[in-house]
Amino acid sequence: MVFAGGIFPPHPATRVDRGYRIKGRWKFASGCMGATLCGVGIQPDEPDAAPRMAVLPPDQVCIDPTWDMVGMVATGSHDLVVDDAYVAEEWTFVRGARATIDAPFFRYPALAFAAQVLAVTTLGLARVKRST
Repeated sequence: MVFAGGIFPPHPATRVDRGYRIKGRWKFASGCMGATLCGVGIQPDEPDAAPRMAVLPPDQVCIDPTWDMVGMVATGSHDLVVDDAYVAEEWTFVRGARATIDAPFFRYPALAFAAQVLAVTTLGLARVKRST
């Protein structure tokens, strides 16, 4: 399982039956070309709602190949584009929030989450350094 995401900016998400309707463009989704799941930042249209991450299968996300770099080309930090997709609420989460399932497997720290997502950037740097 490979996860890649574009978090910022969180785009408005409309609350619908047991989920959200989302659309938008998110930049710098490092590793998205090989991802089995893609996450995007959303802002629910409810009062005092915290920004969330919506997780989608790749067939609901269009990858726009905007990453054109001399170095770090291997990170593939392209844009993710979603056009009117439905995401069930259980496929969203508040980044850094407490686990909703109380079991060790689900107590994944936010820093480790960030490290996993950003690891591809470091791999890209290593590839550039090795080839120079």
